[in-house]
Amino acid sequence: MLSEARGPLSAAAQGLGLSKTQFYRYLKAESFPKPHQLKHICEYFDVDARILTEPLNDALLYAMRSGTGQVGPGETGLIEGLNFACSTQDYFSDTGGMADGFYALYRHSMAFKGKYVRILLFIKTLEKARVVRWYDSKRLYPENVVSSMREFRGVVHKTADGHAVVFYHNPPLQAISLMFLAPILQLTGLPAYMGFACLGRAILPNKSRYSEVYMEYLPGGVLDALKFQRQEAFLERDELPMAAQVLPHAPFD
Repeated sequence: MLSEARGPLSAAAQGLGLSKTQFYRYLKAESFPKPHQLKHICEYFDVDARILTEPLNDALLYAMRSGTGQVGPGETGLIEGLNFACSTQDYFSDTGGMADGFYALYRHSMAFKGKYVRILLFIKTLEKARVVRWYDSKRLYPENVVSSMREFRGVVHKTADGHAVVFYHNPPLQAISLMFLAPILQLTGLPAYMGFACLGRAILPNKSRYSEVYMEYLPGGVLDALKFQRQEAFLERDELPMAAQVLPHAPFD
């Protein structure tokens, strides 16, 4: 996966200063790189040694390259409540056409009046549920706040006409969000969705609790995700991508 992102395998081998034979032996797990070679490989691909200890997927690769820490299985404290709430309906039985992967989401900012915000989401189908995670912008927190405190985790529920997503903030006591998304057609052919998001919290001065939402799939996987994440999080309306300008002008309650 990492080598293919760089082009032909021979190009990666050359970039690492290895013979093609030795590089292929590493790829086939027939040989293990020495510590100094492993360090060089990790630096070349901008990852860490977890590539050898955990199954490599887009979520882990993004976590390694963005410094967001371990990609764990998620908290299990709400299992009992979900079993009670969903006792007569399986919300997770199918994806409803929403593929796993990275998504670019645009909505009105709930923190800055008149602004829009871009958010990177990652949706994953587990054995018994569909989950989603994203991180708030660093601009909303003091410099010494660790990335885990900016993290949102959620559950994706398939509904009759779209998807409902419940987000739990960190800590969940702080706030809980709900988002609804319905599929739309667009000229690019990429999967896209429109809907709304609302934040479960008390009224705060000059801060909103509701926004309409536009979201589209990022087909380039982790490479698109890293490019997206390096861009400015808060936007003026004329800075929105053309597709996201279906959003109405930003309201403020």
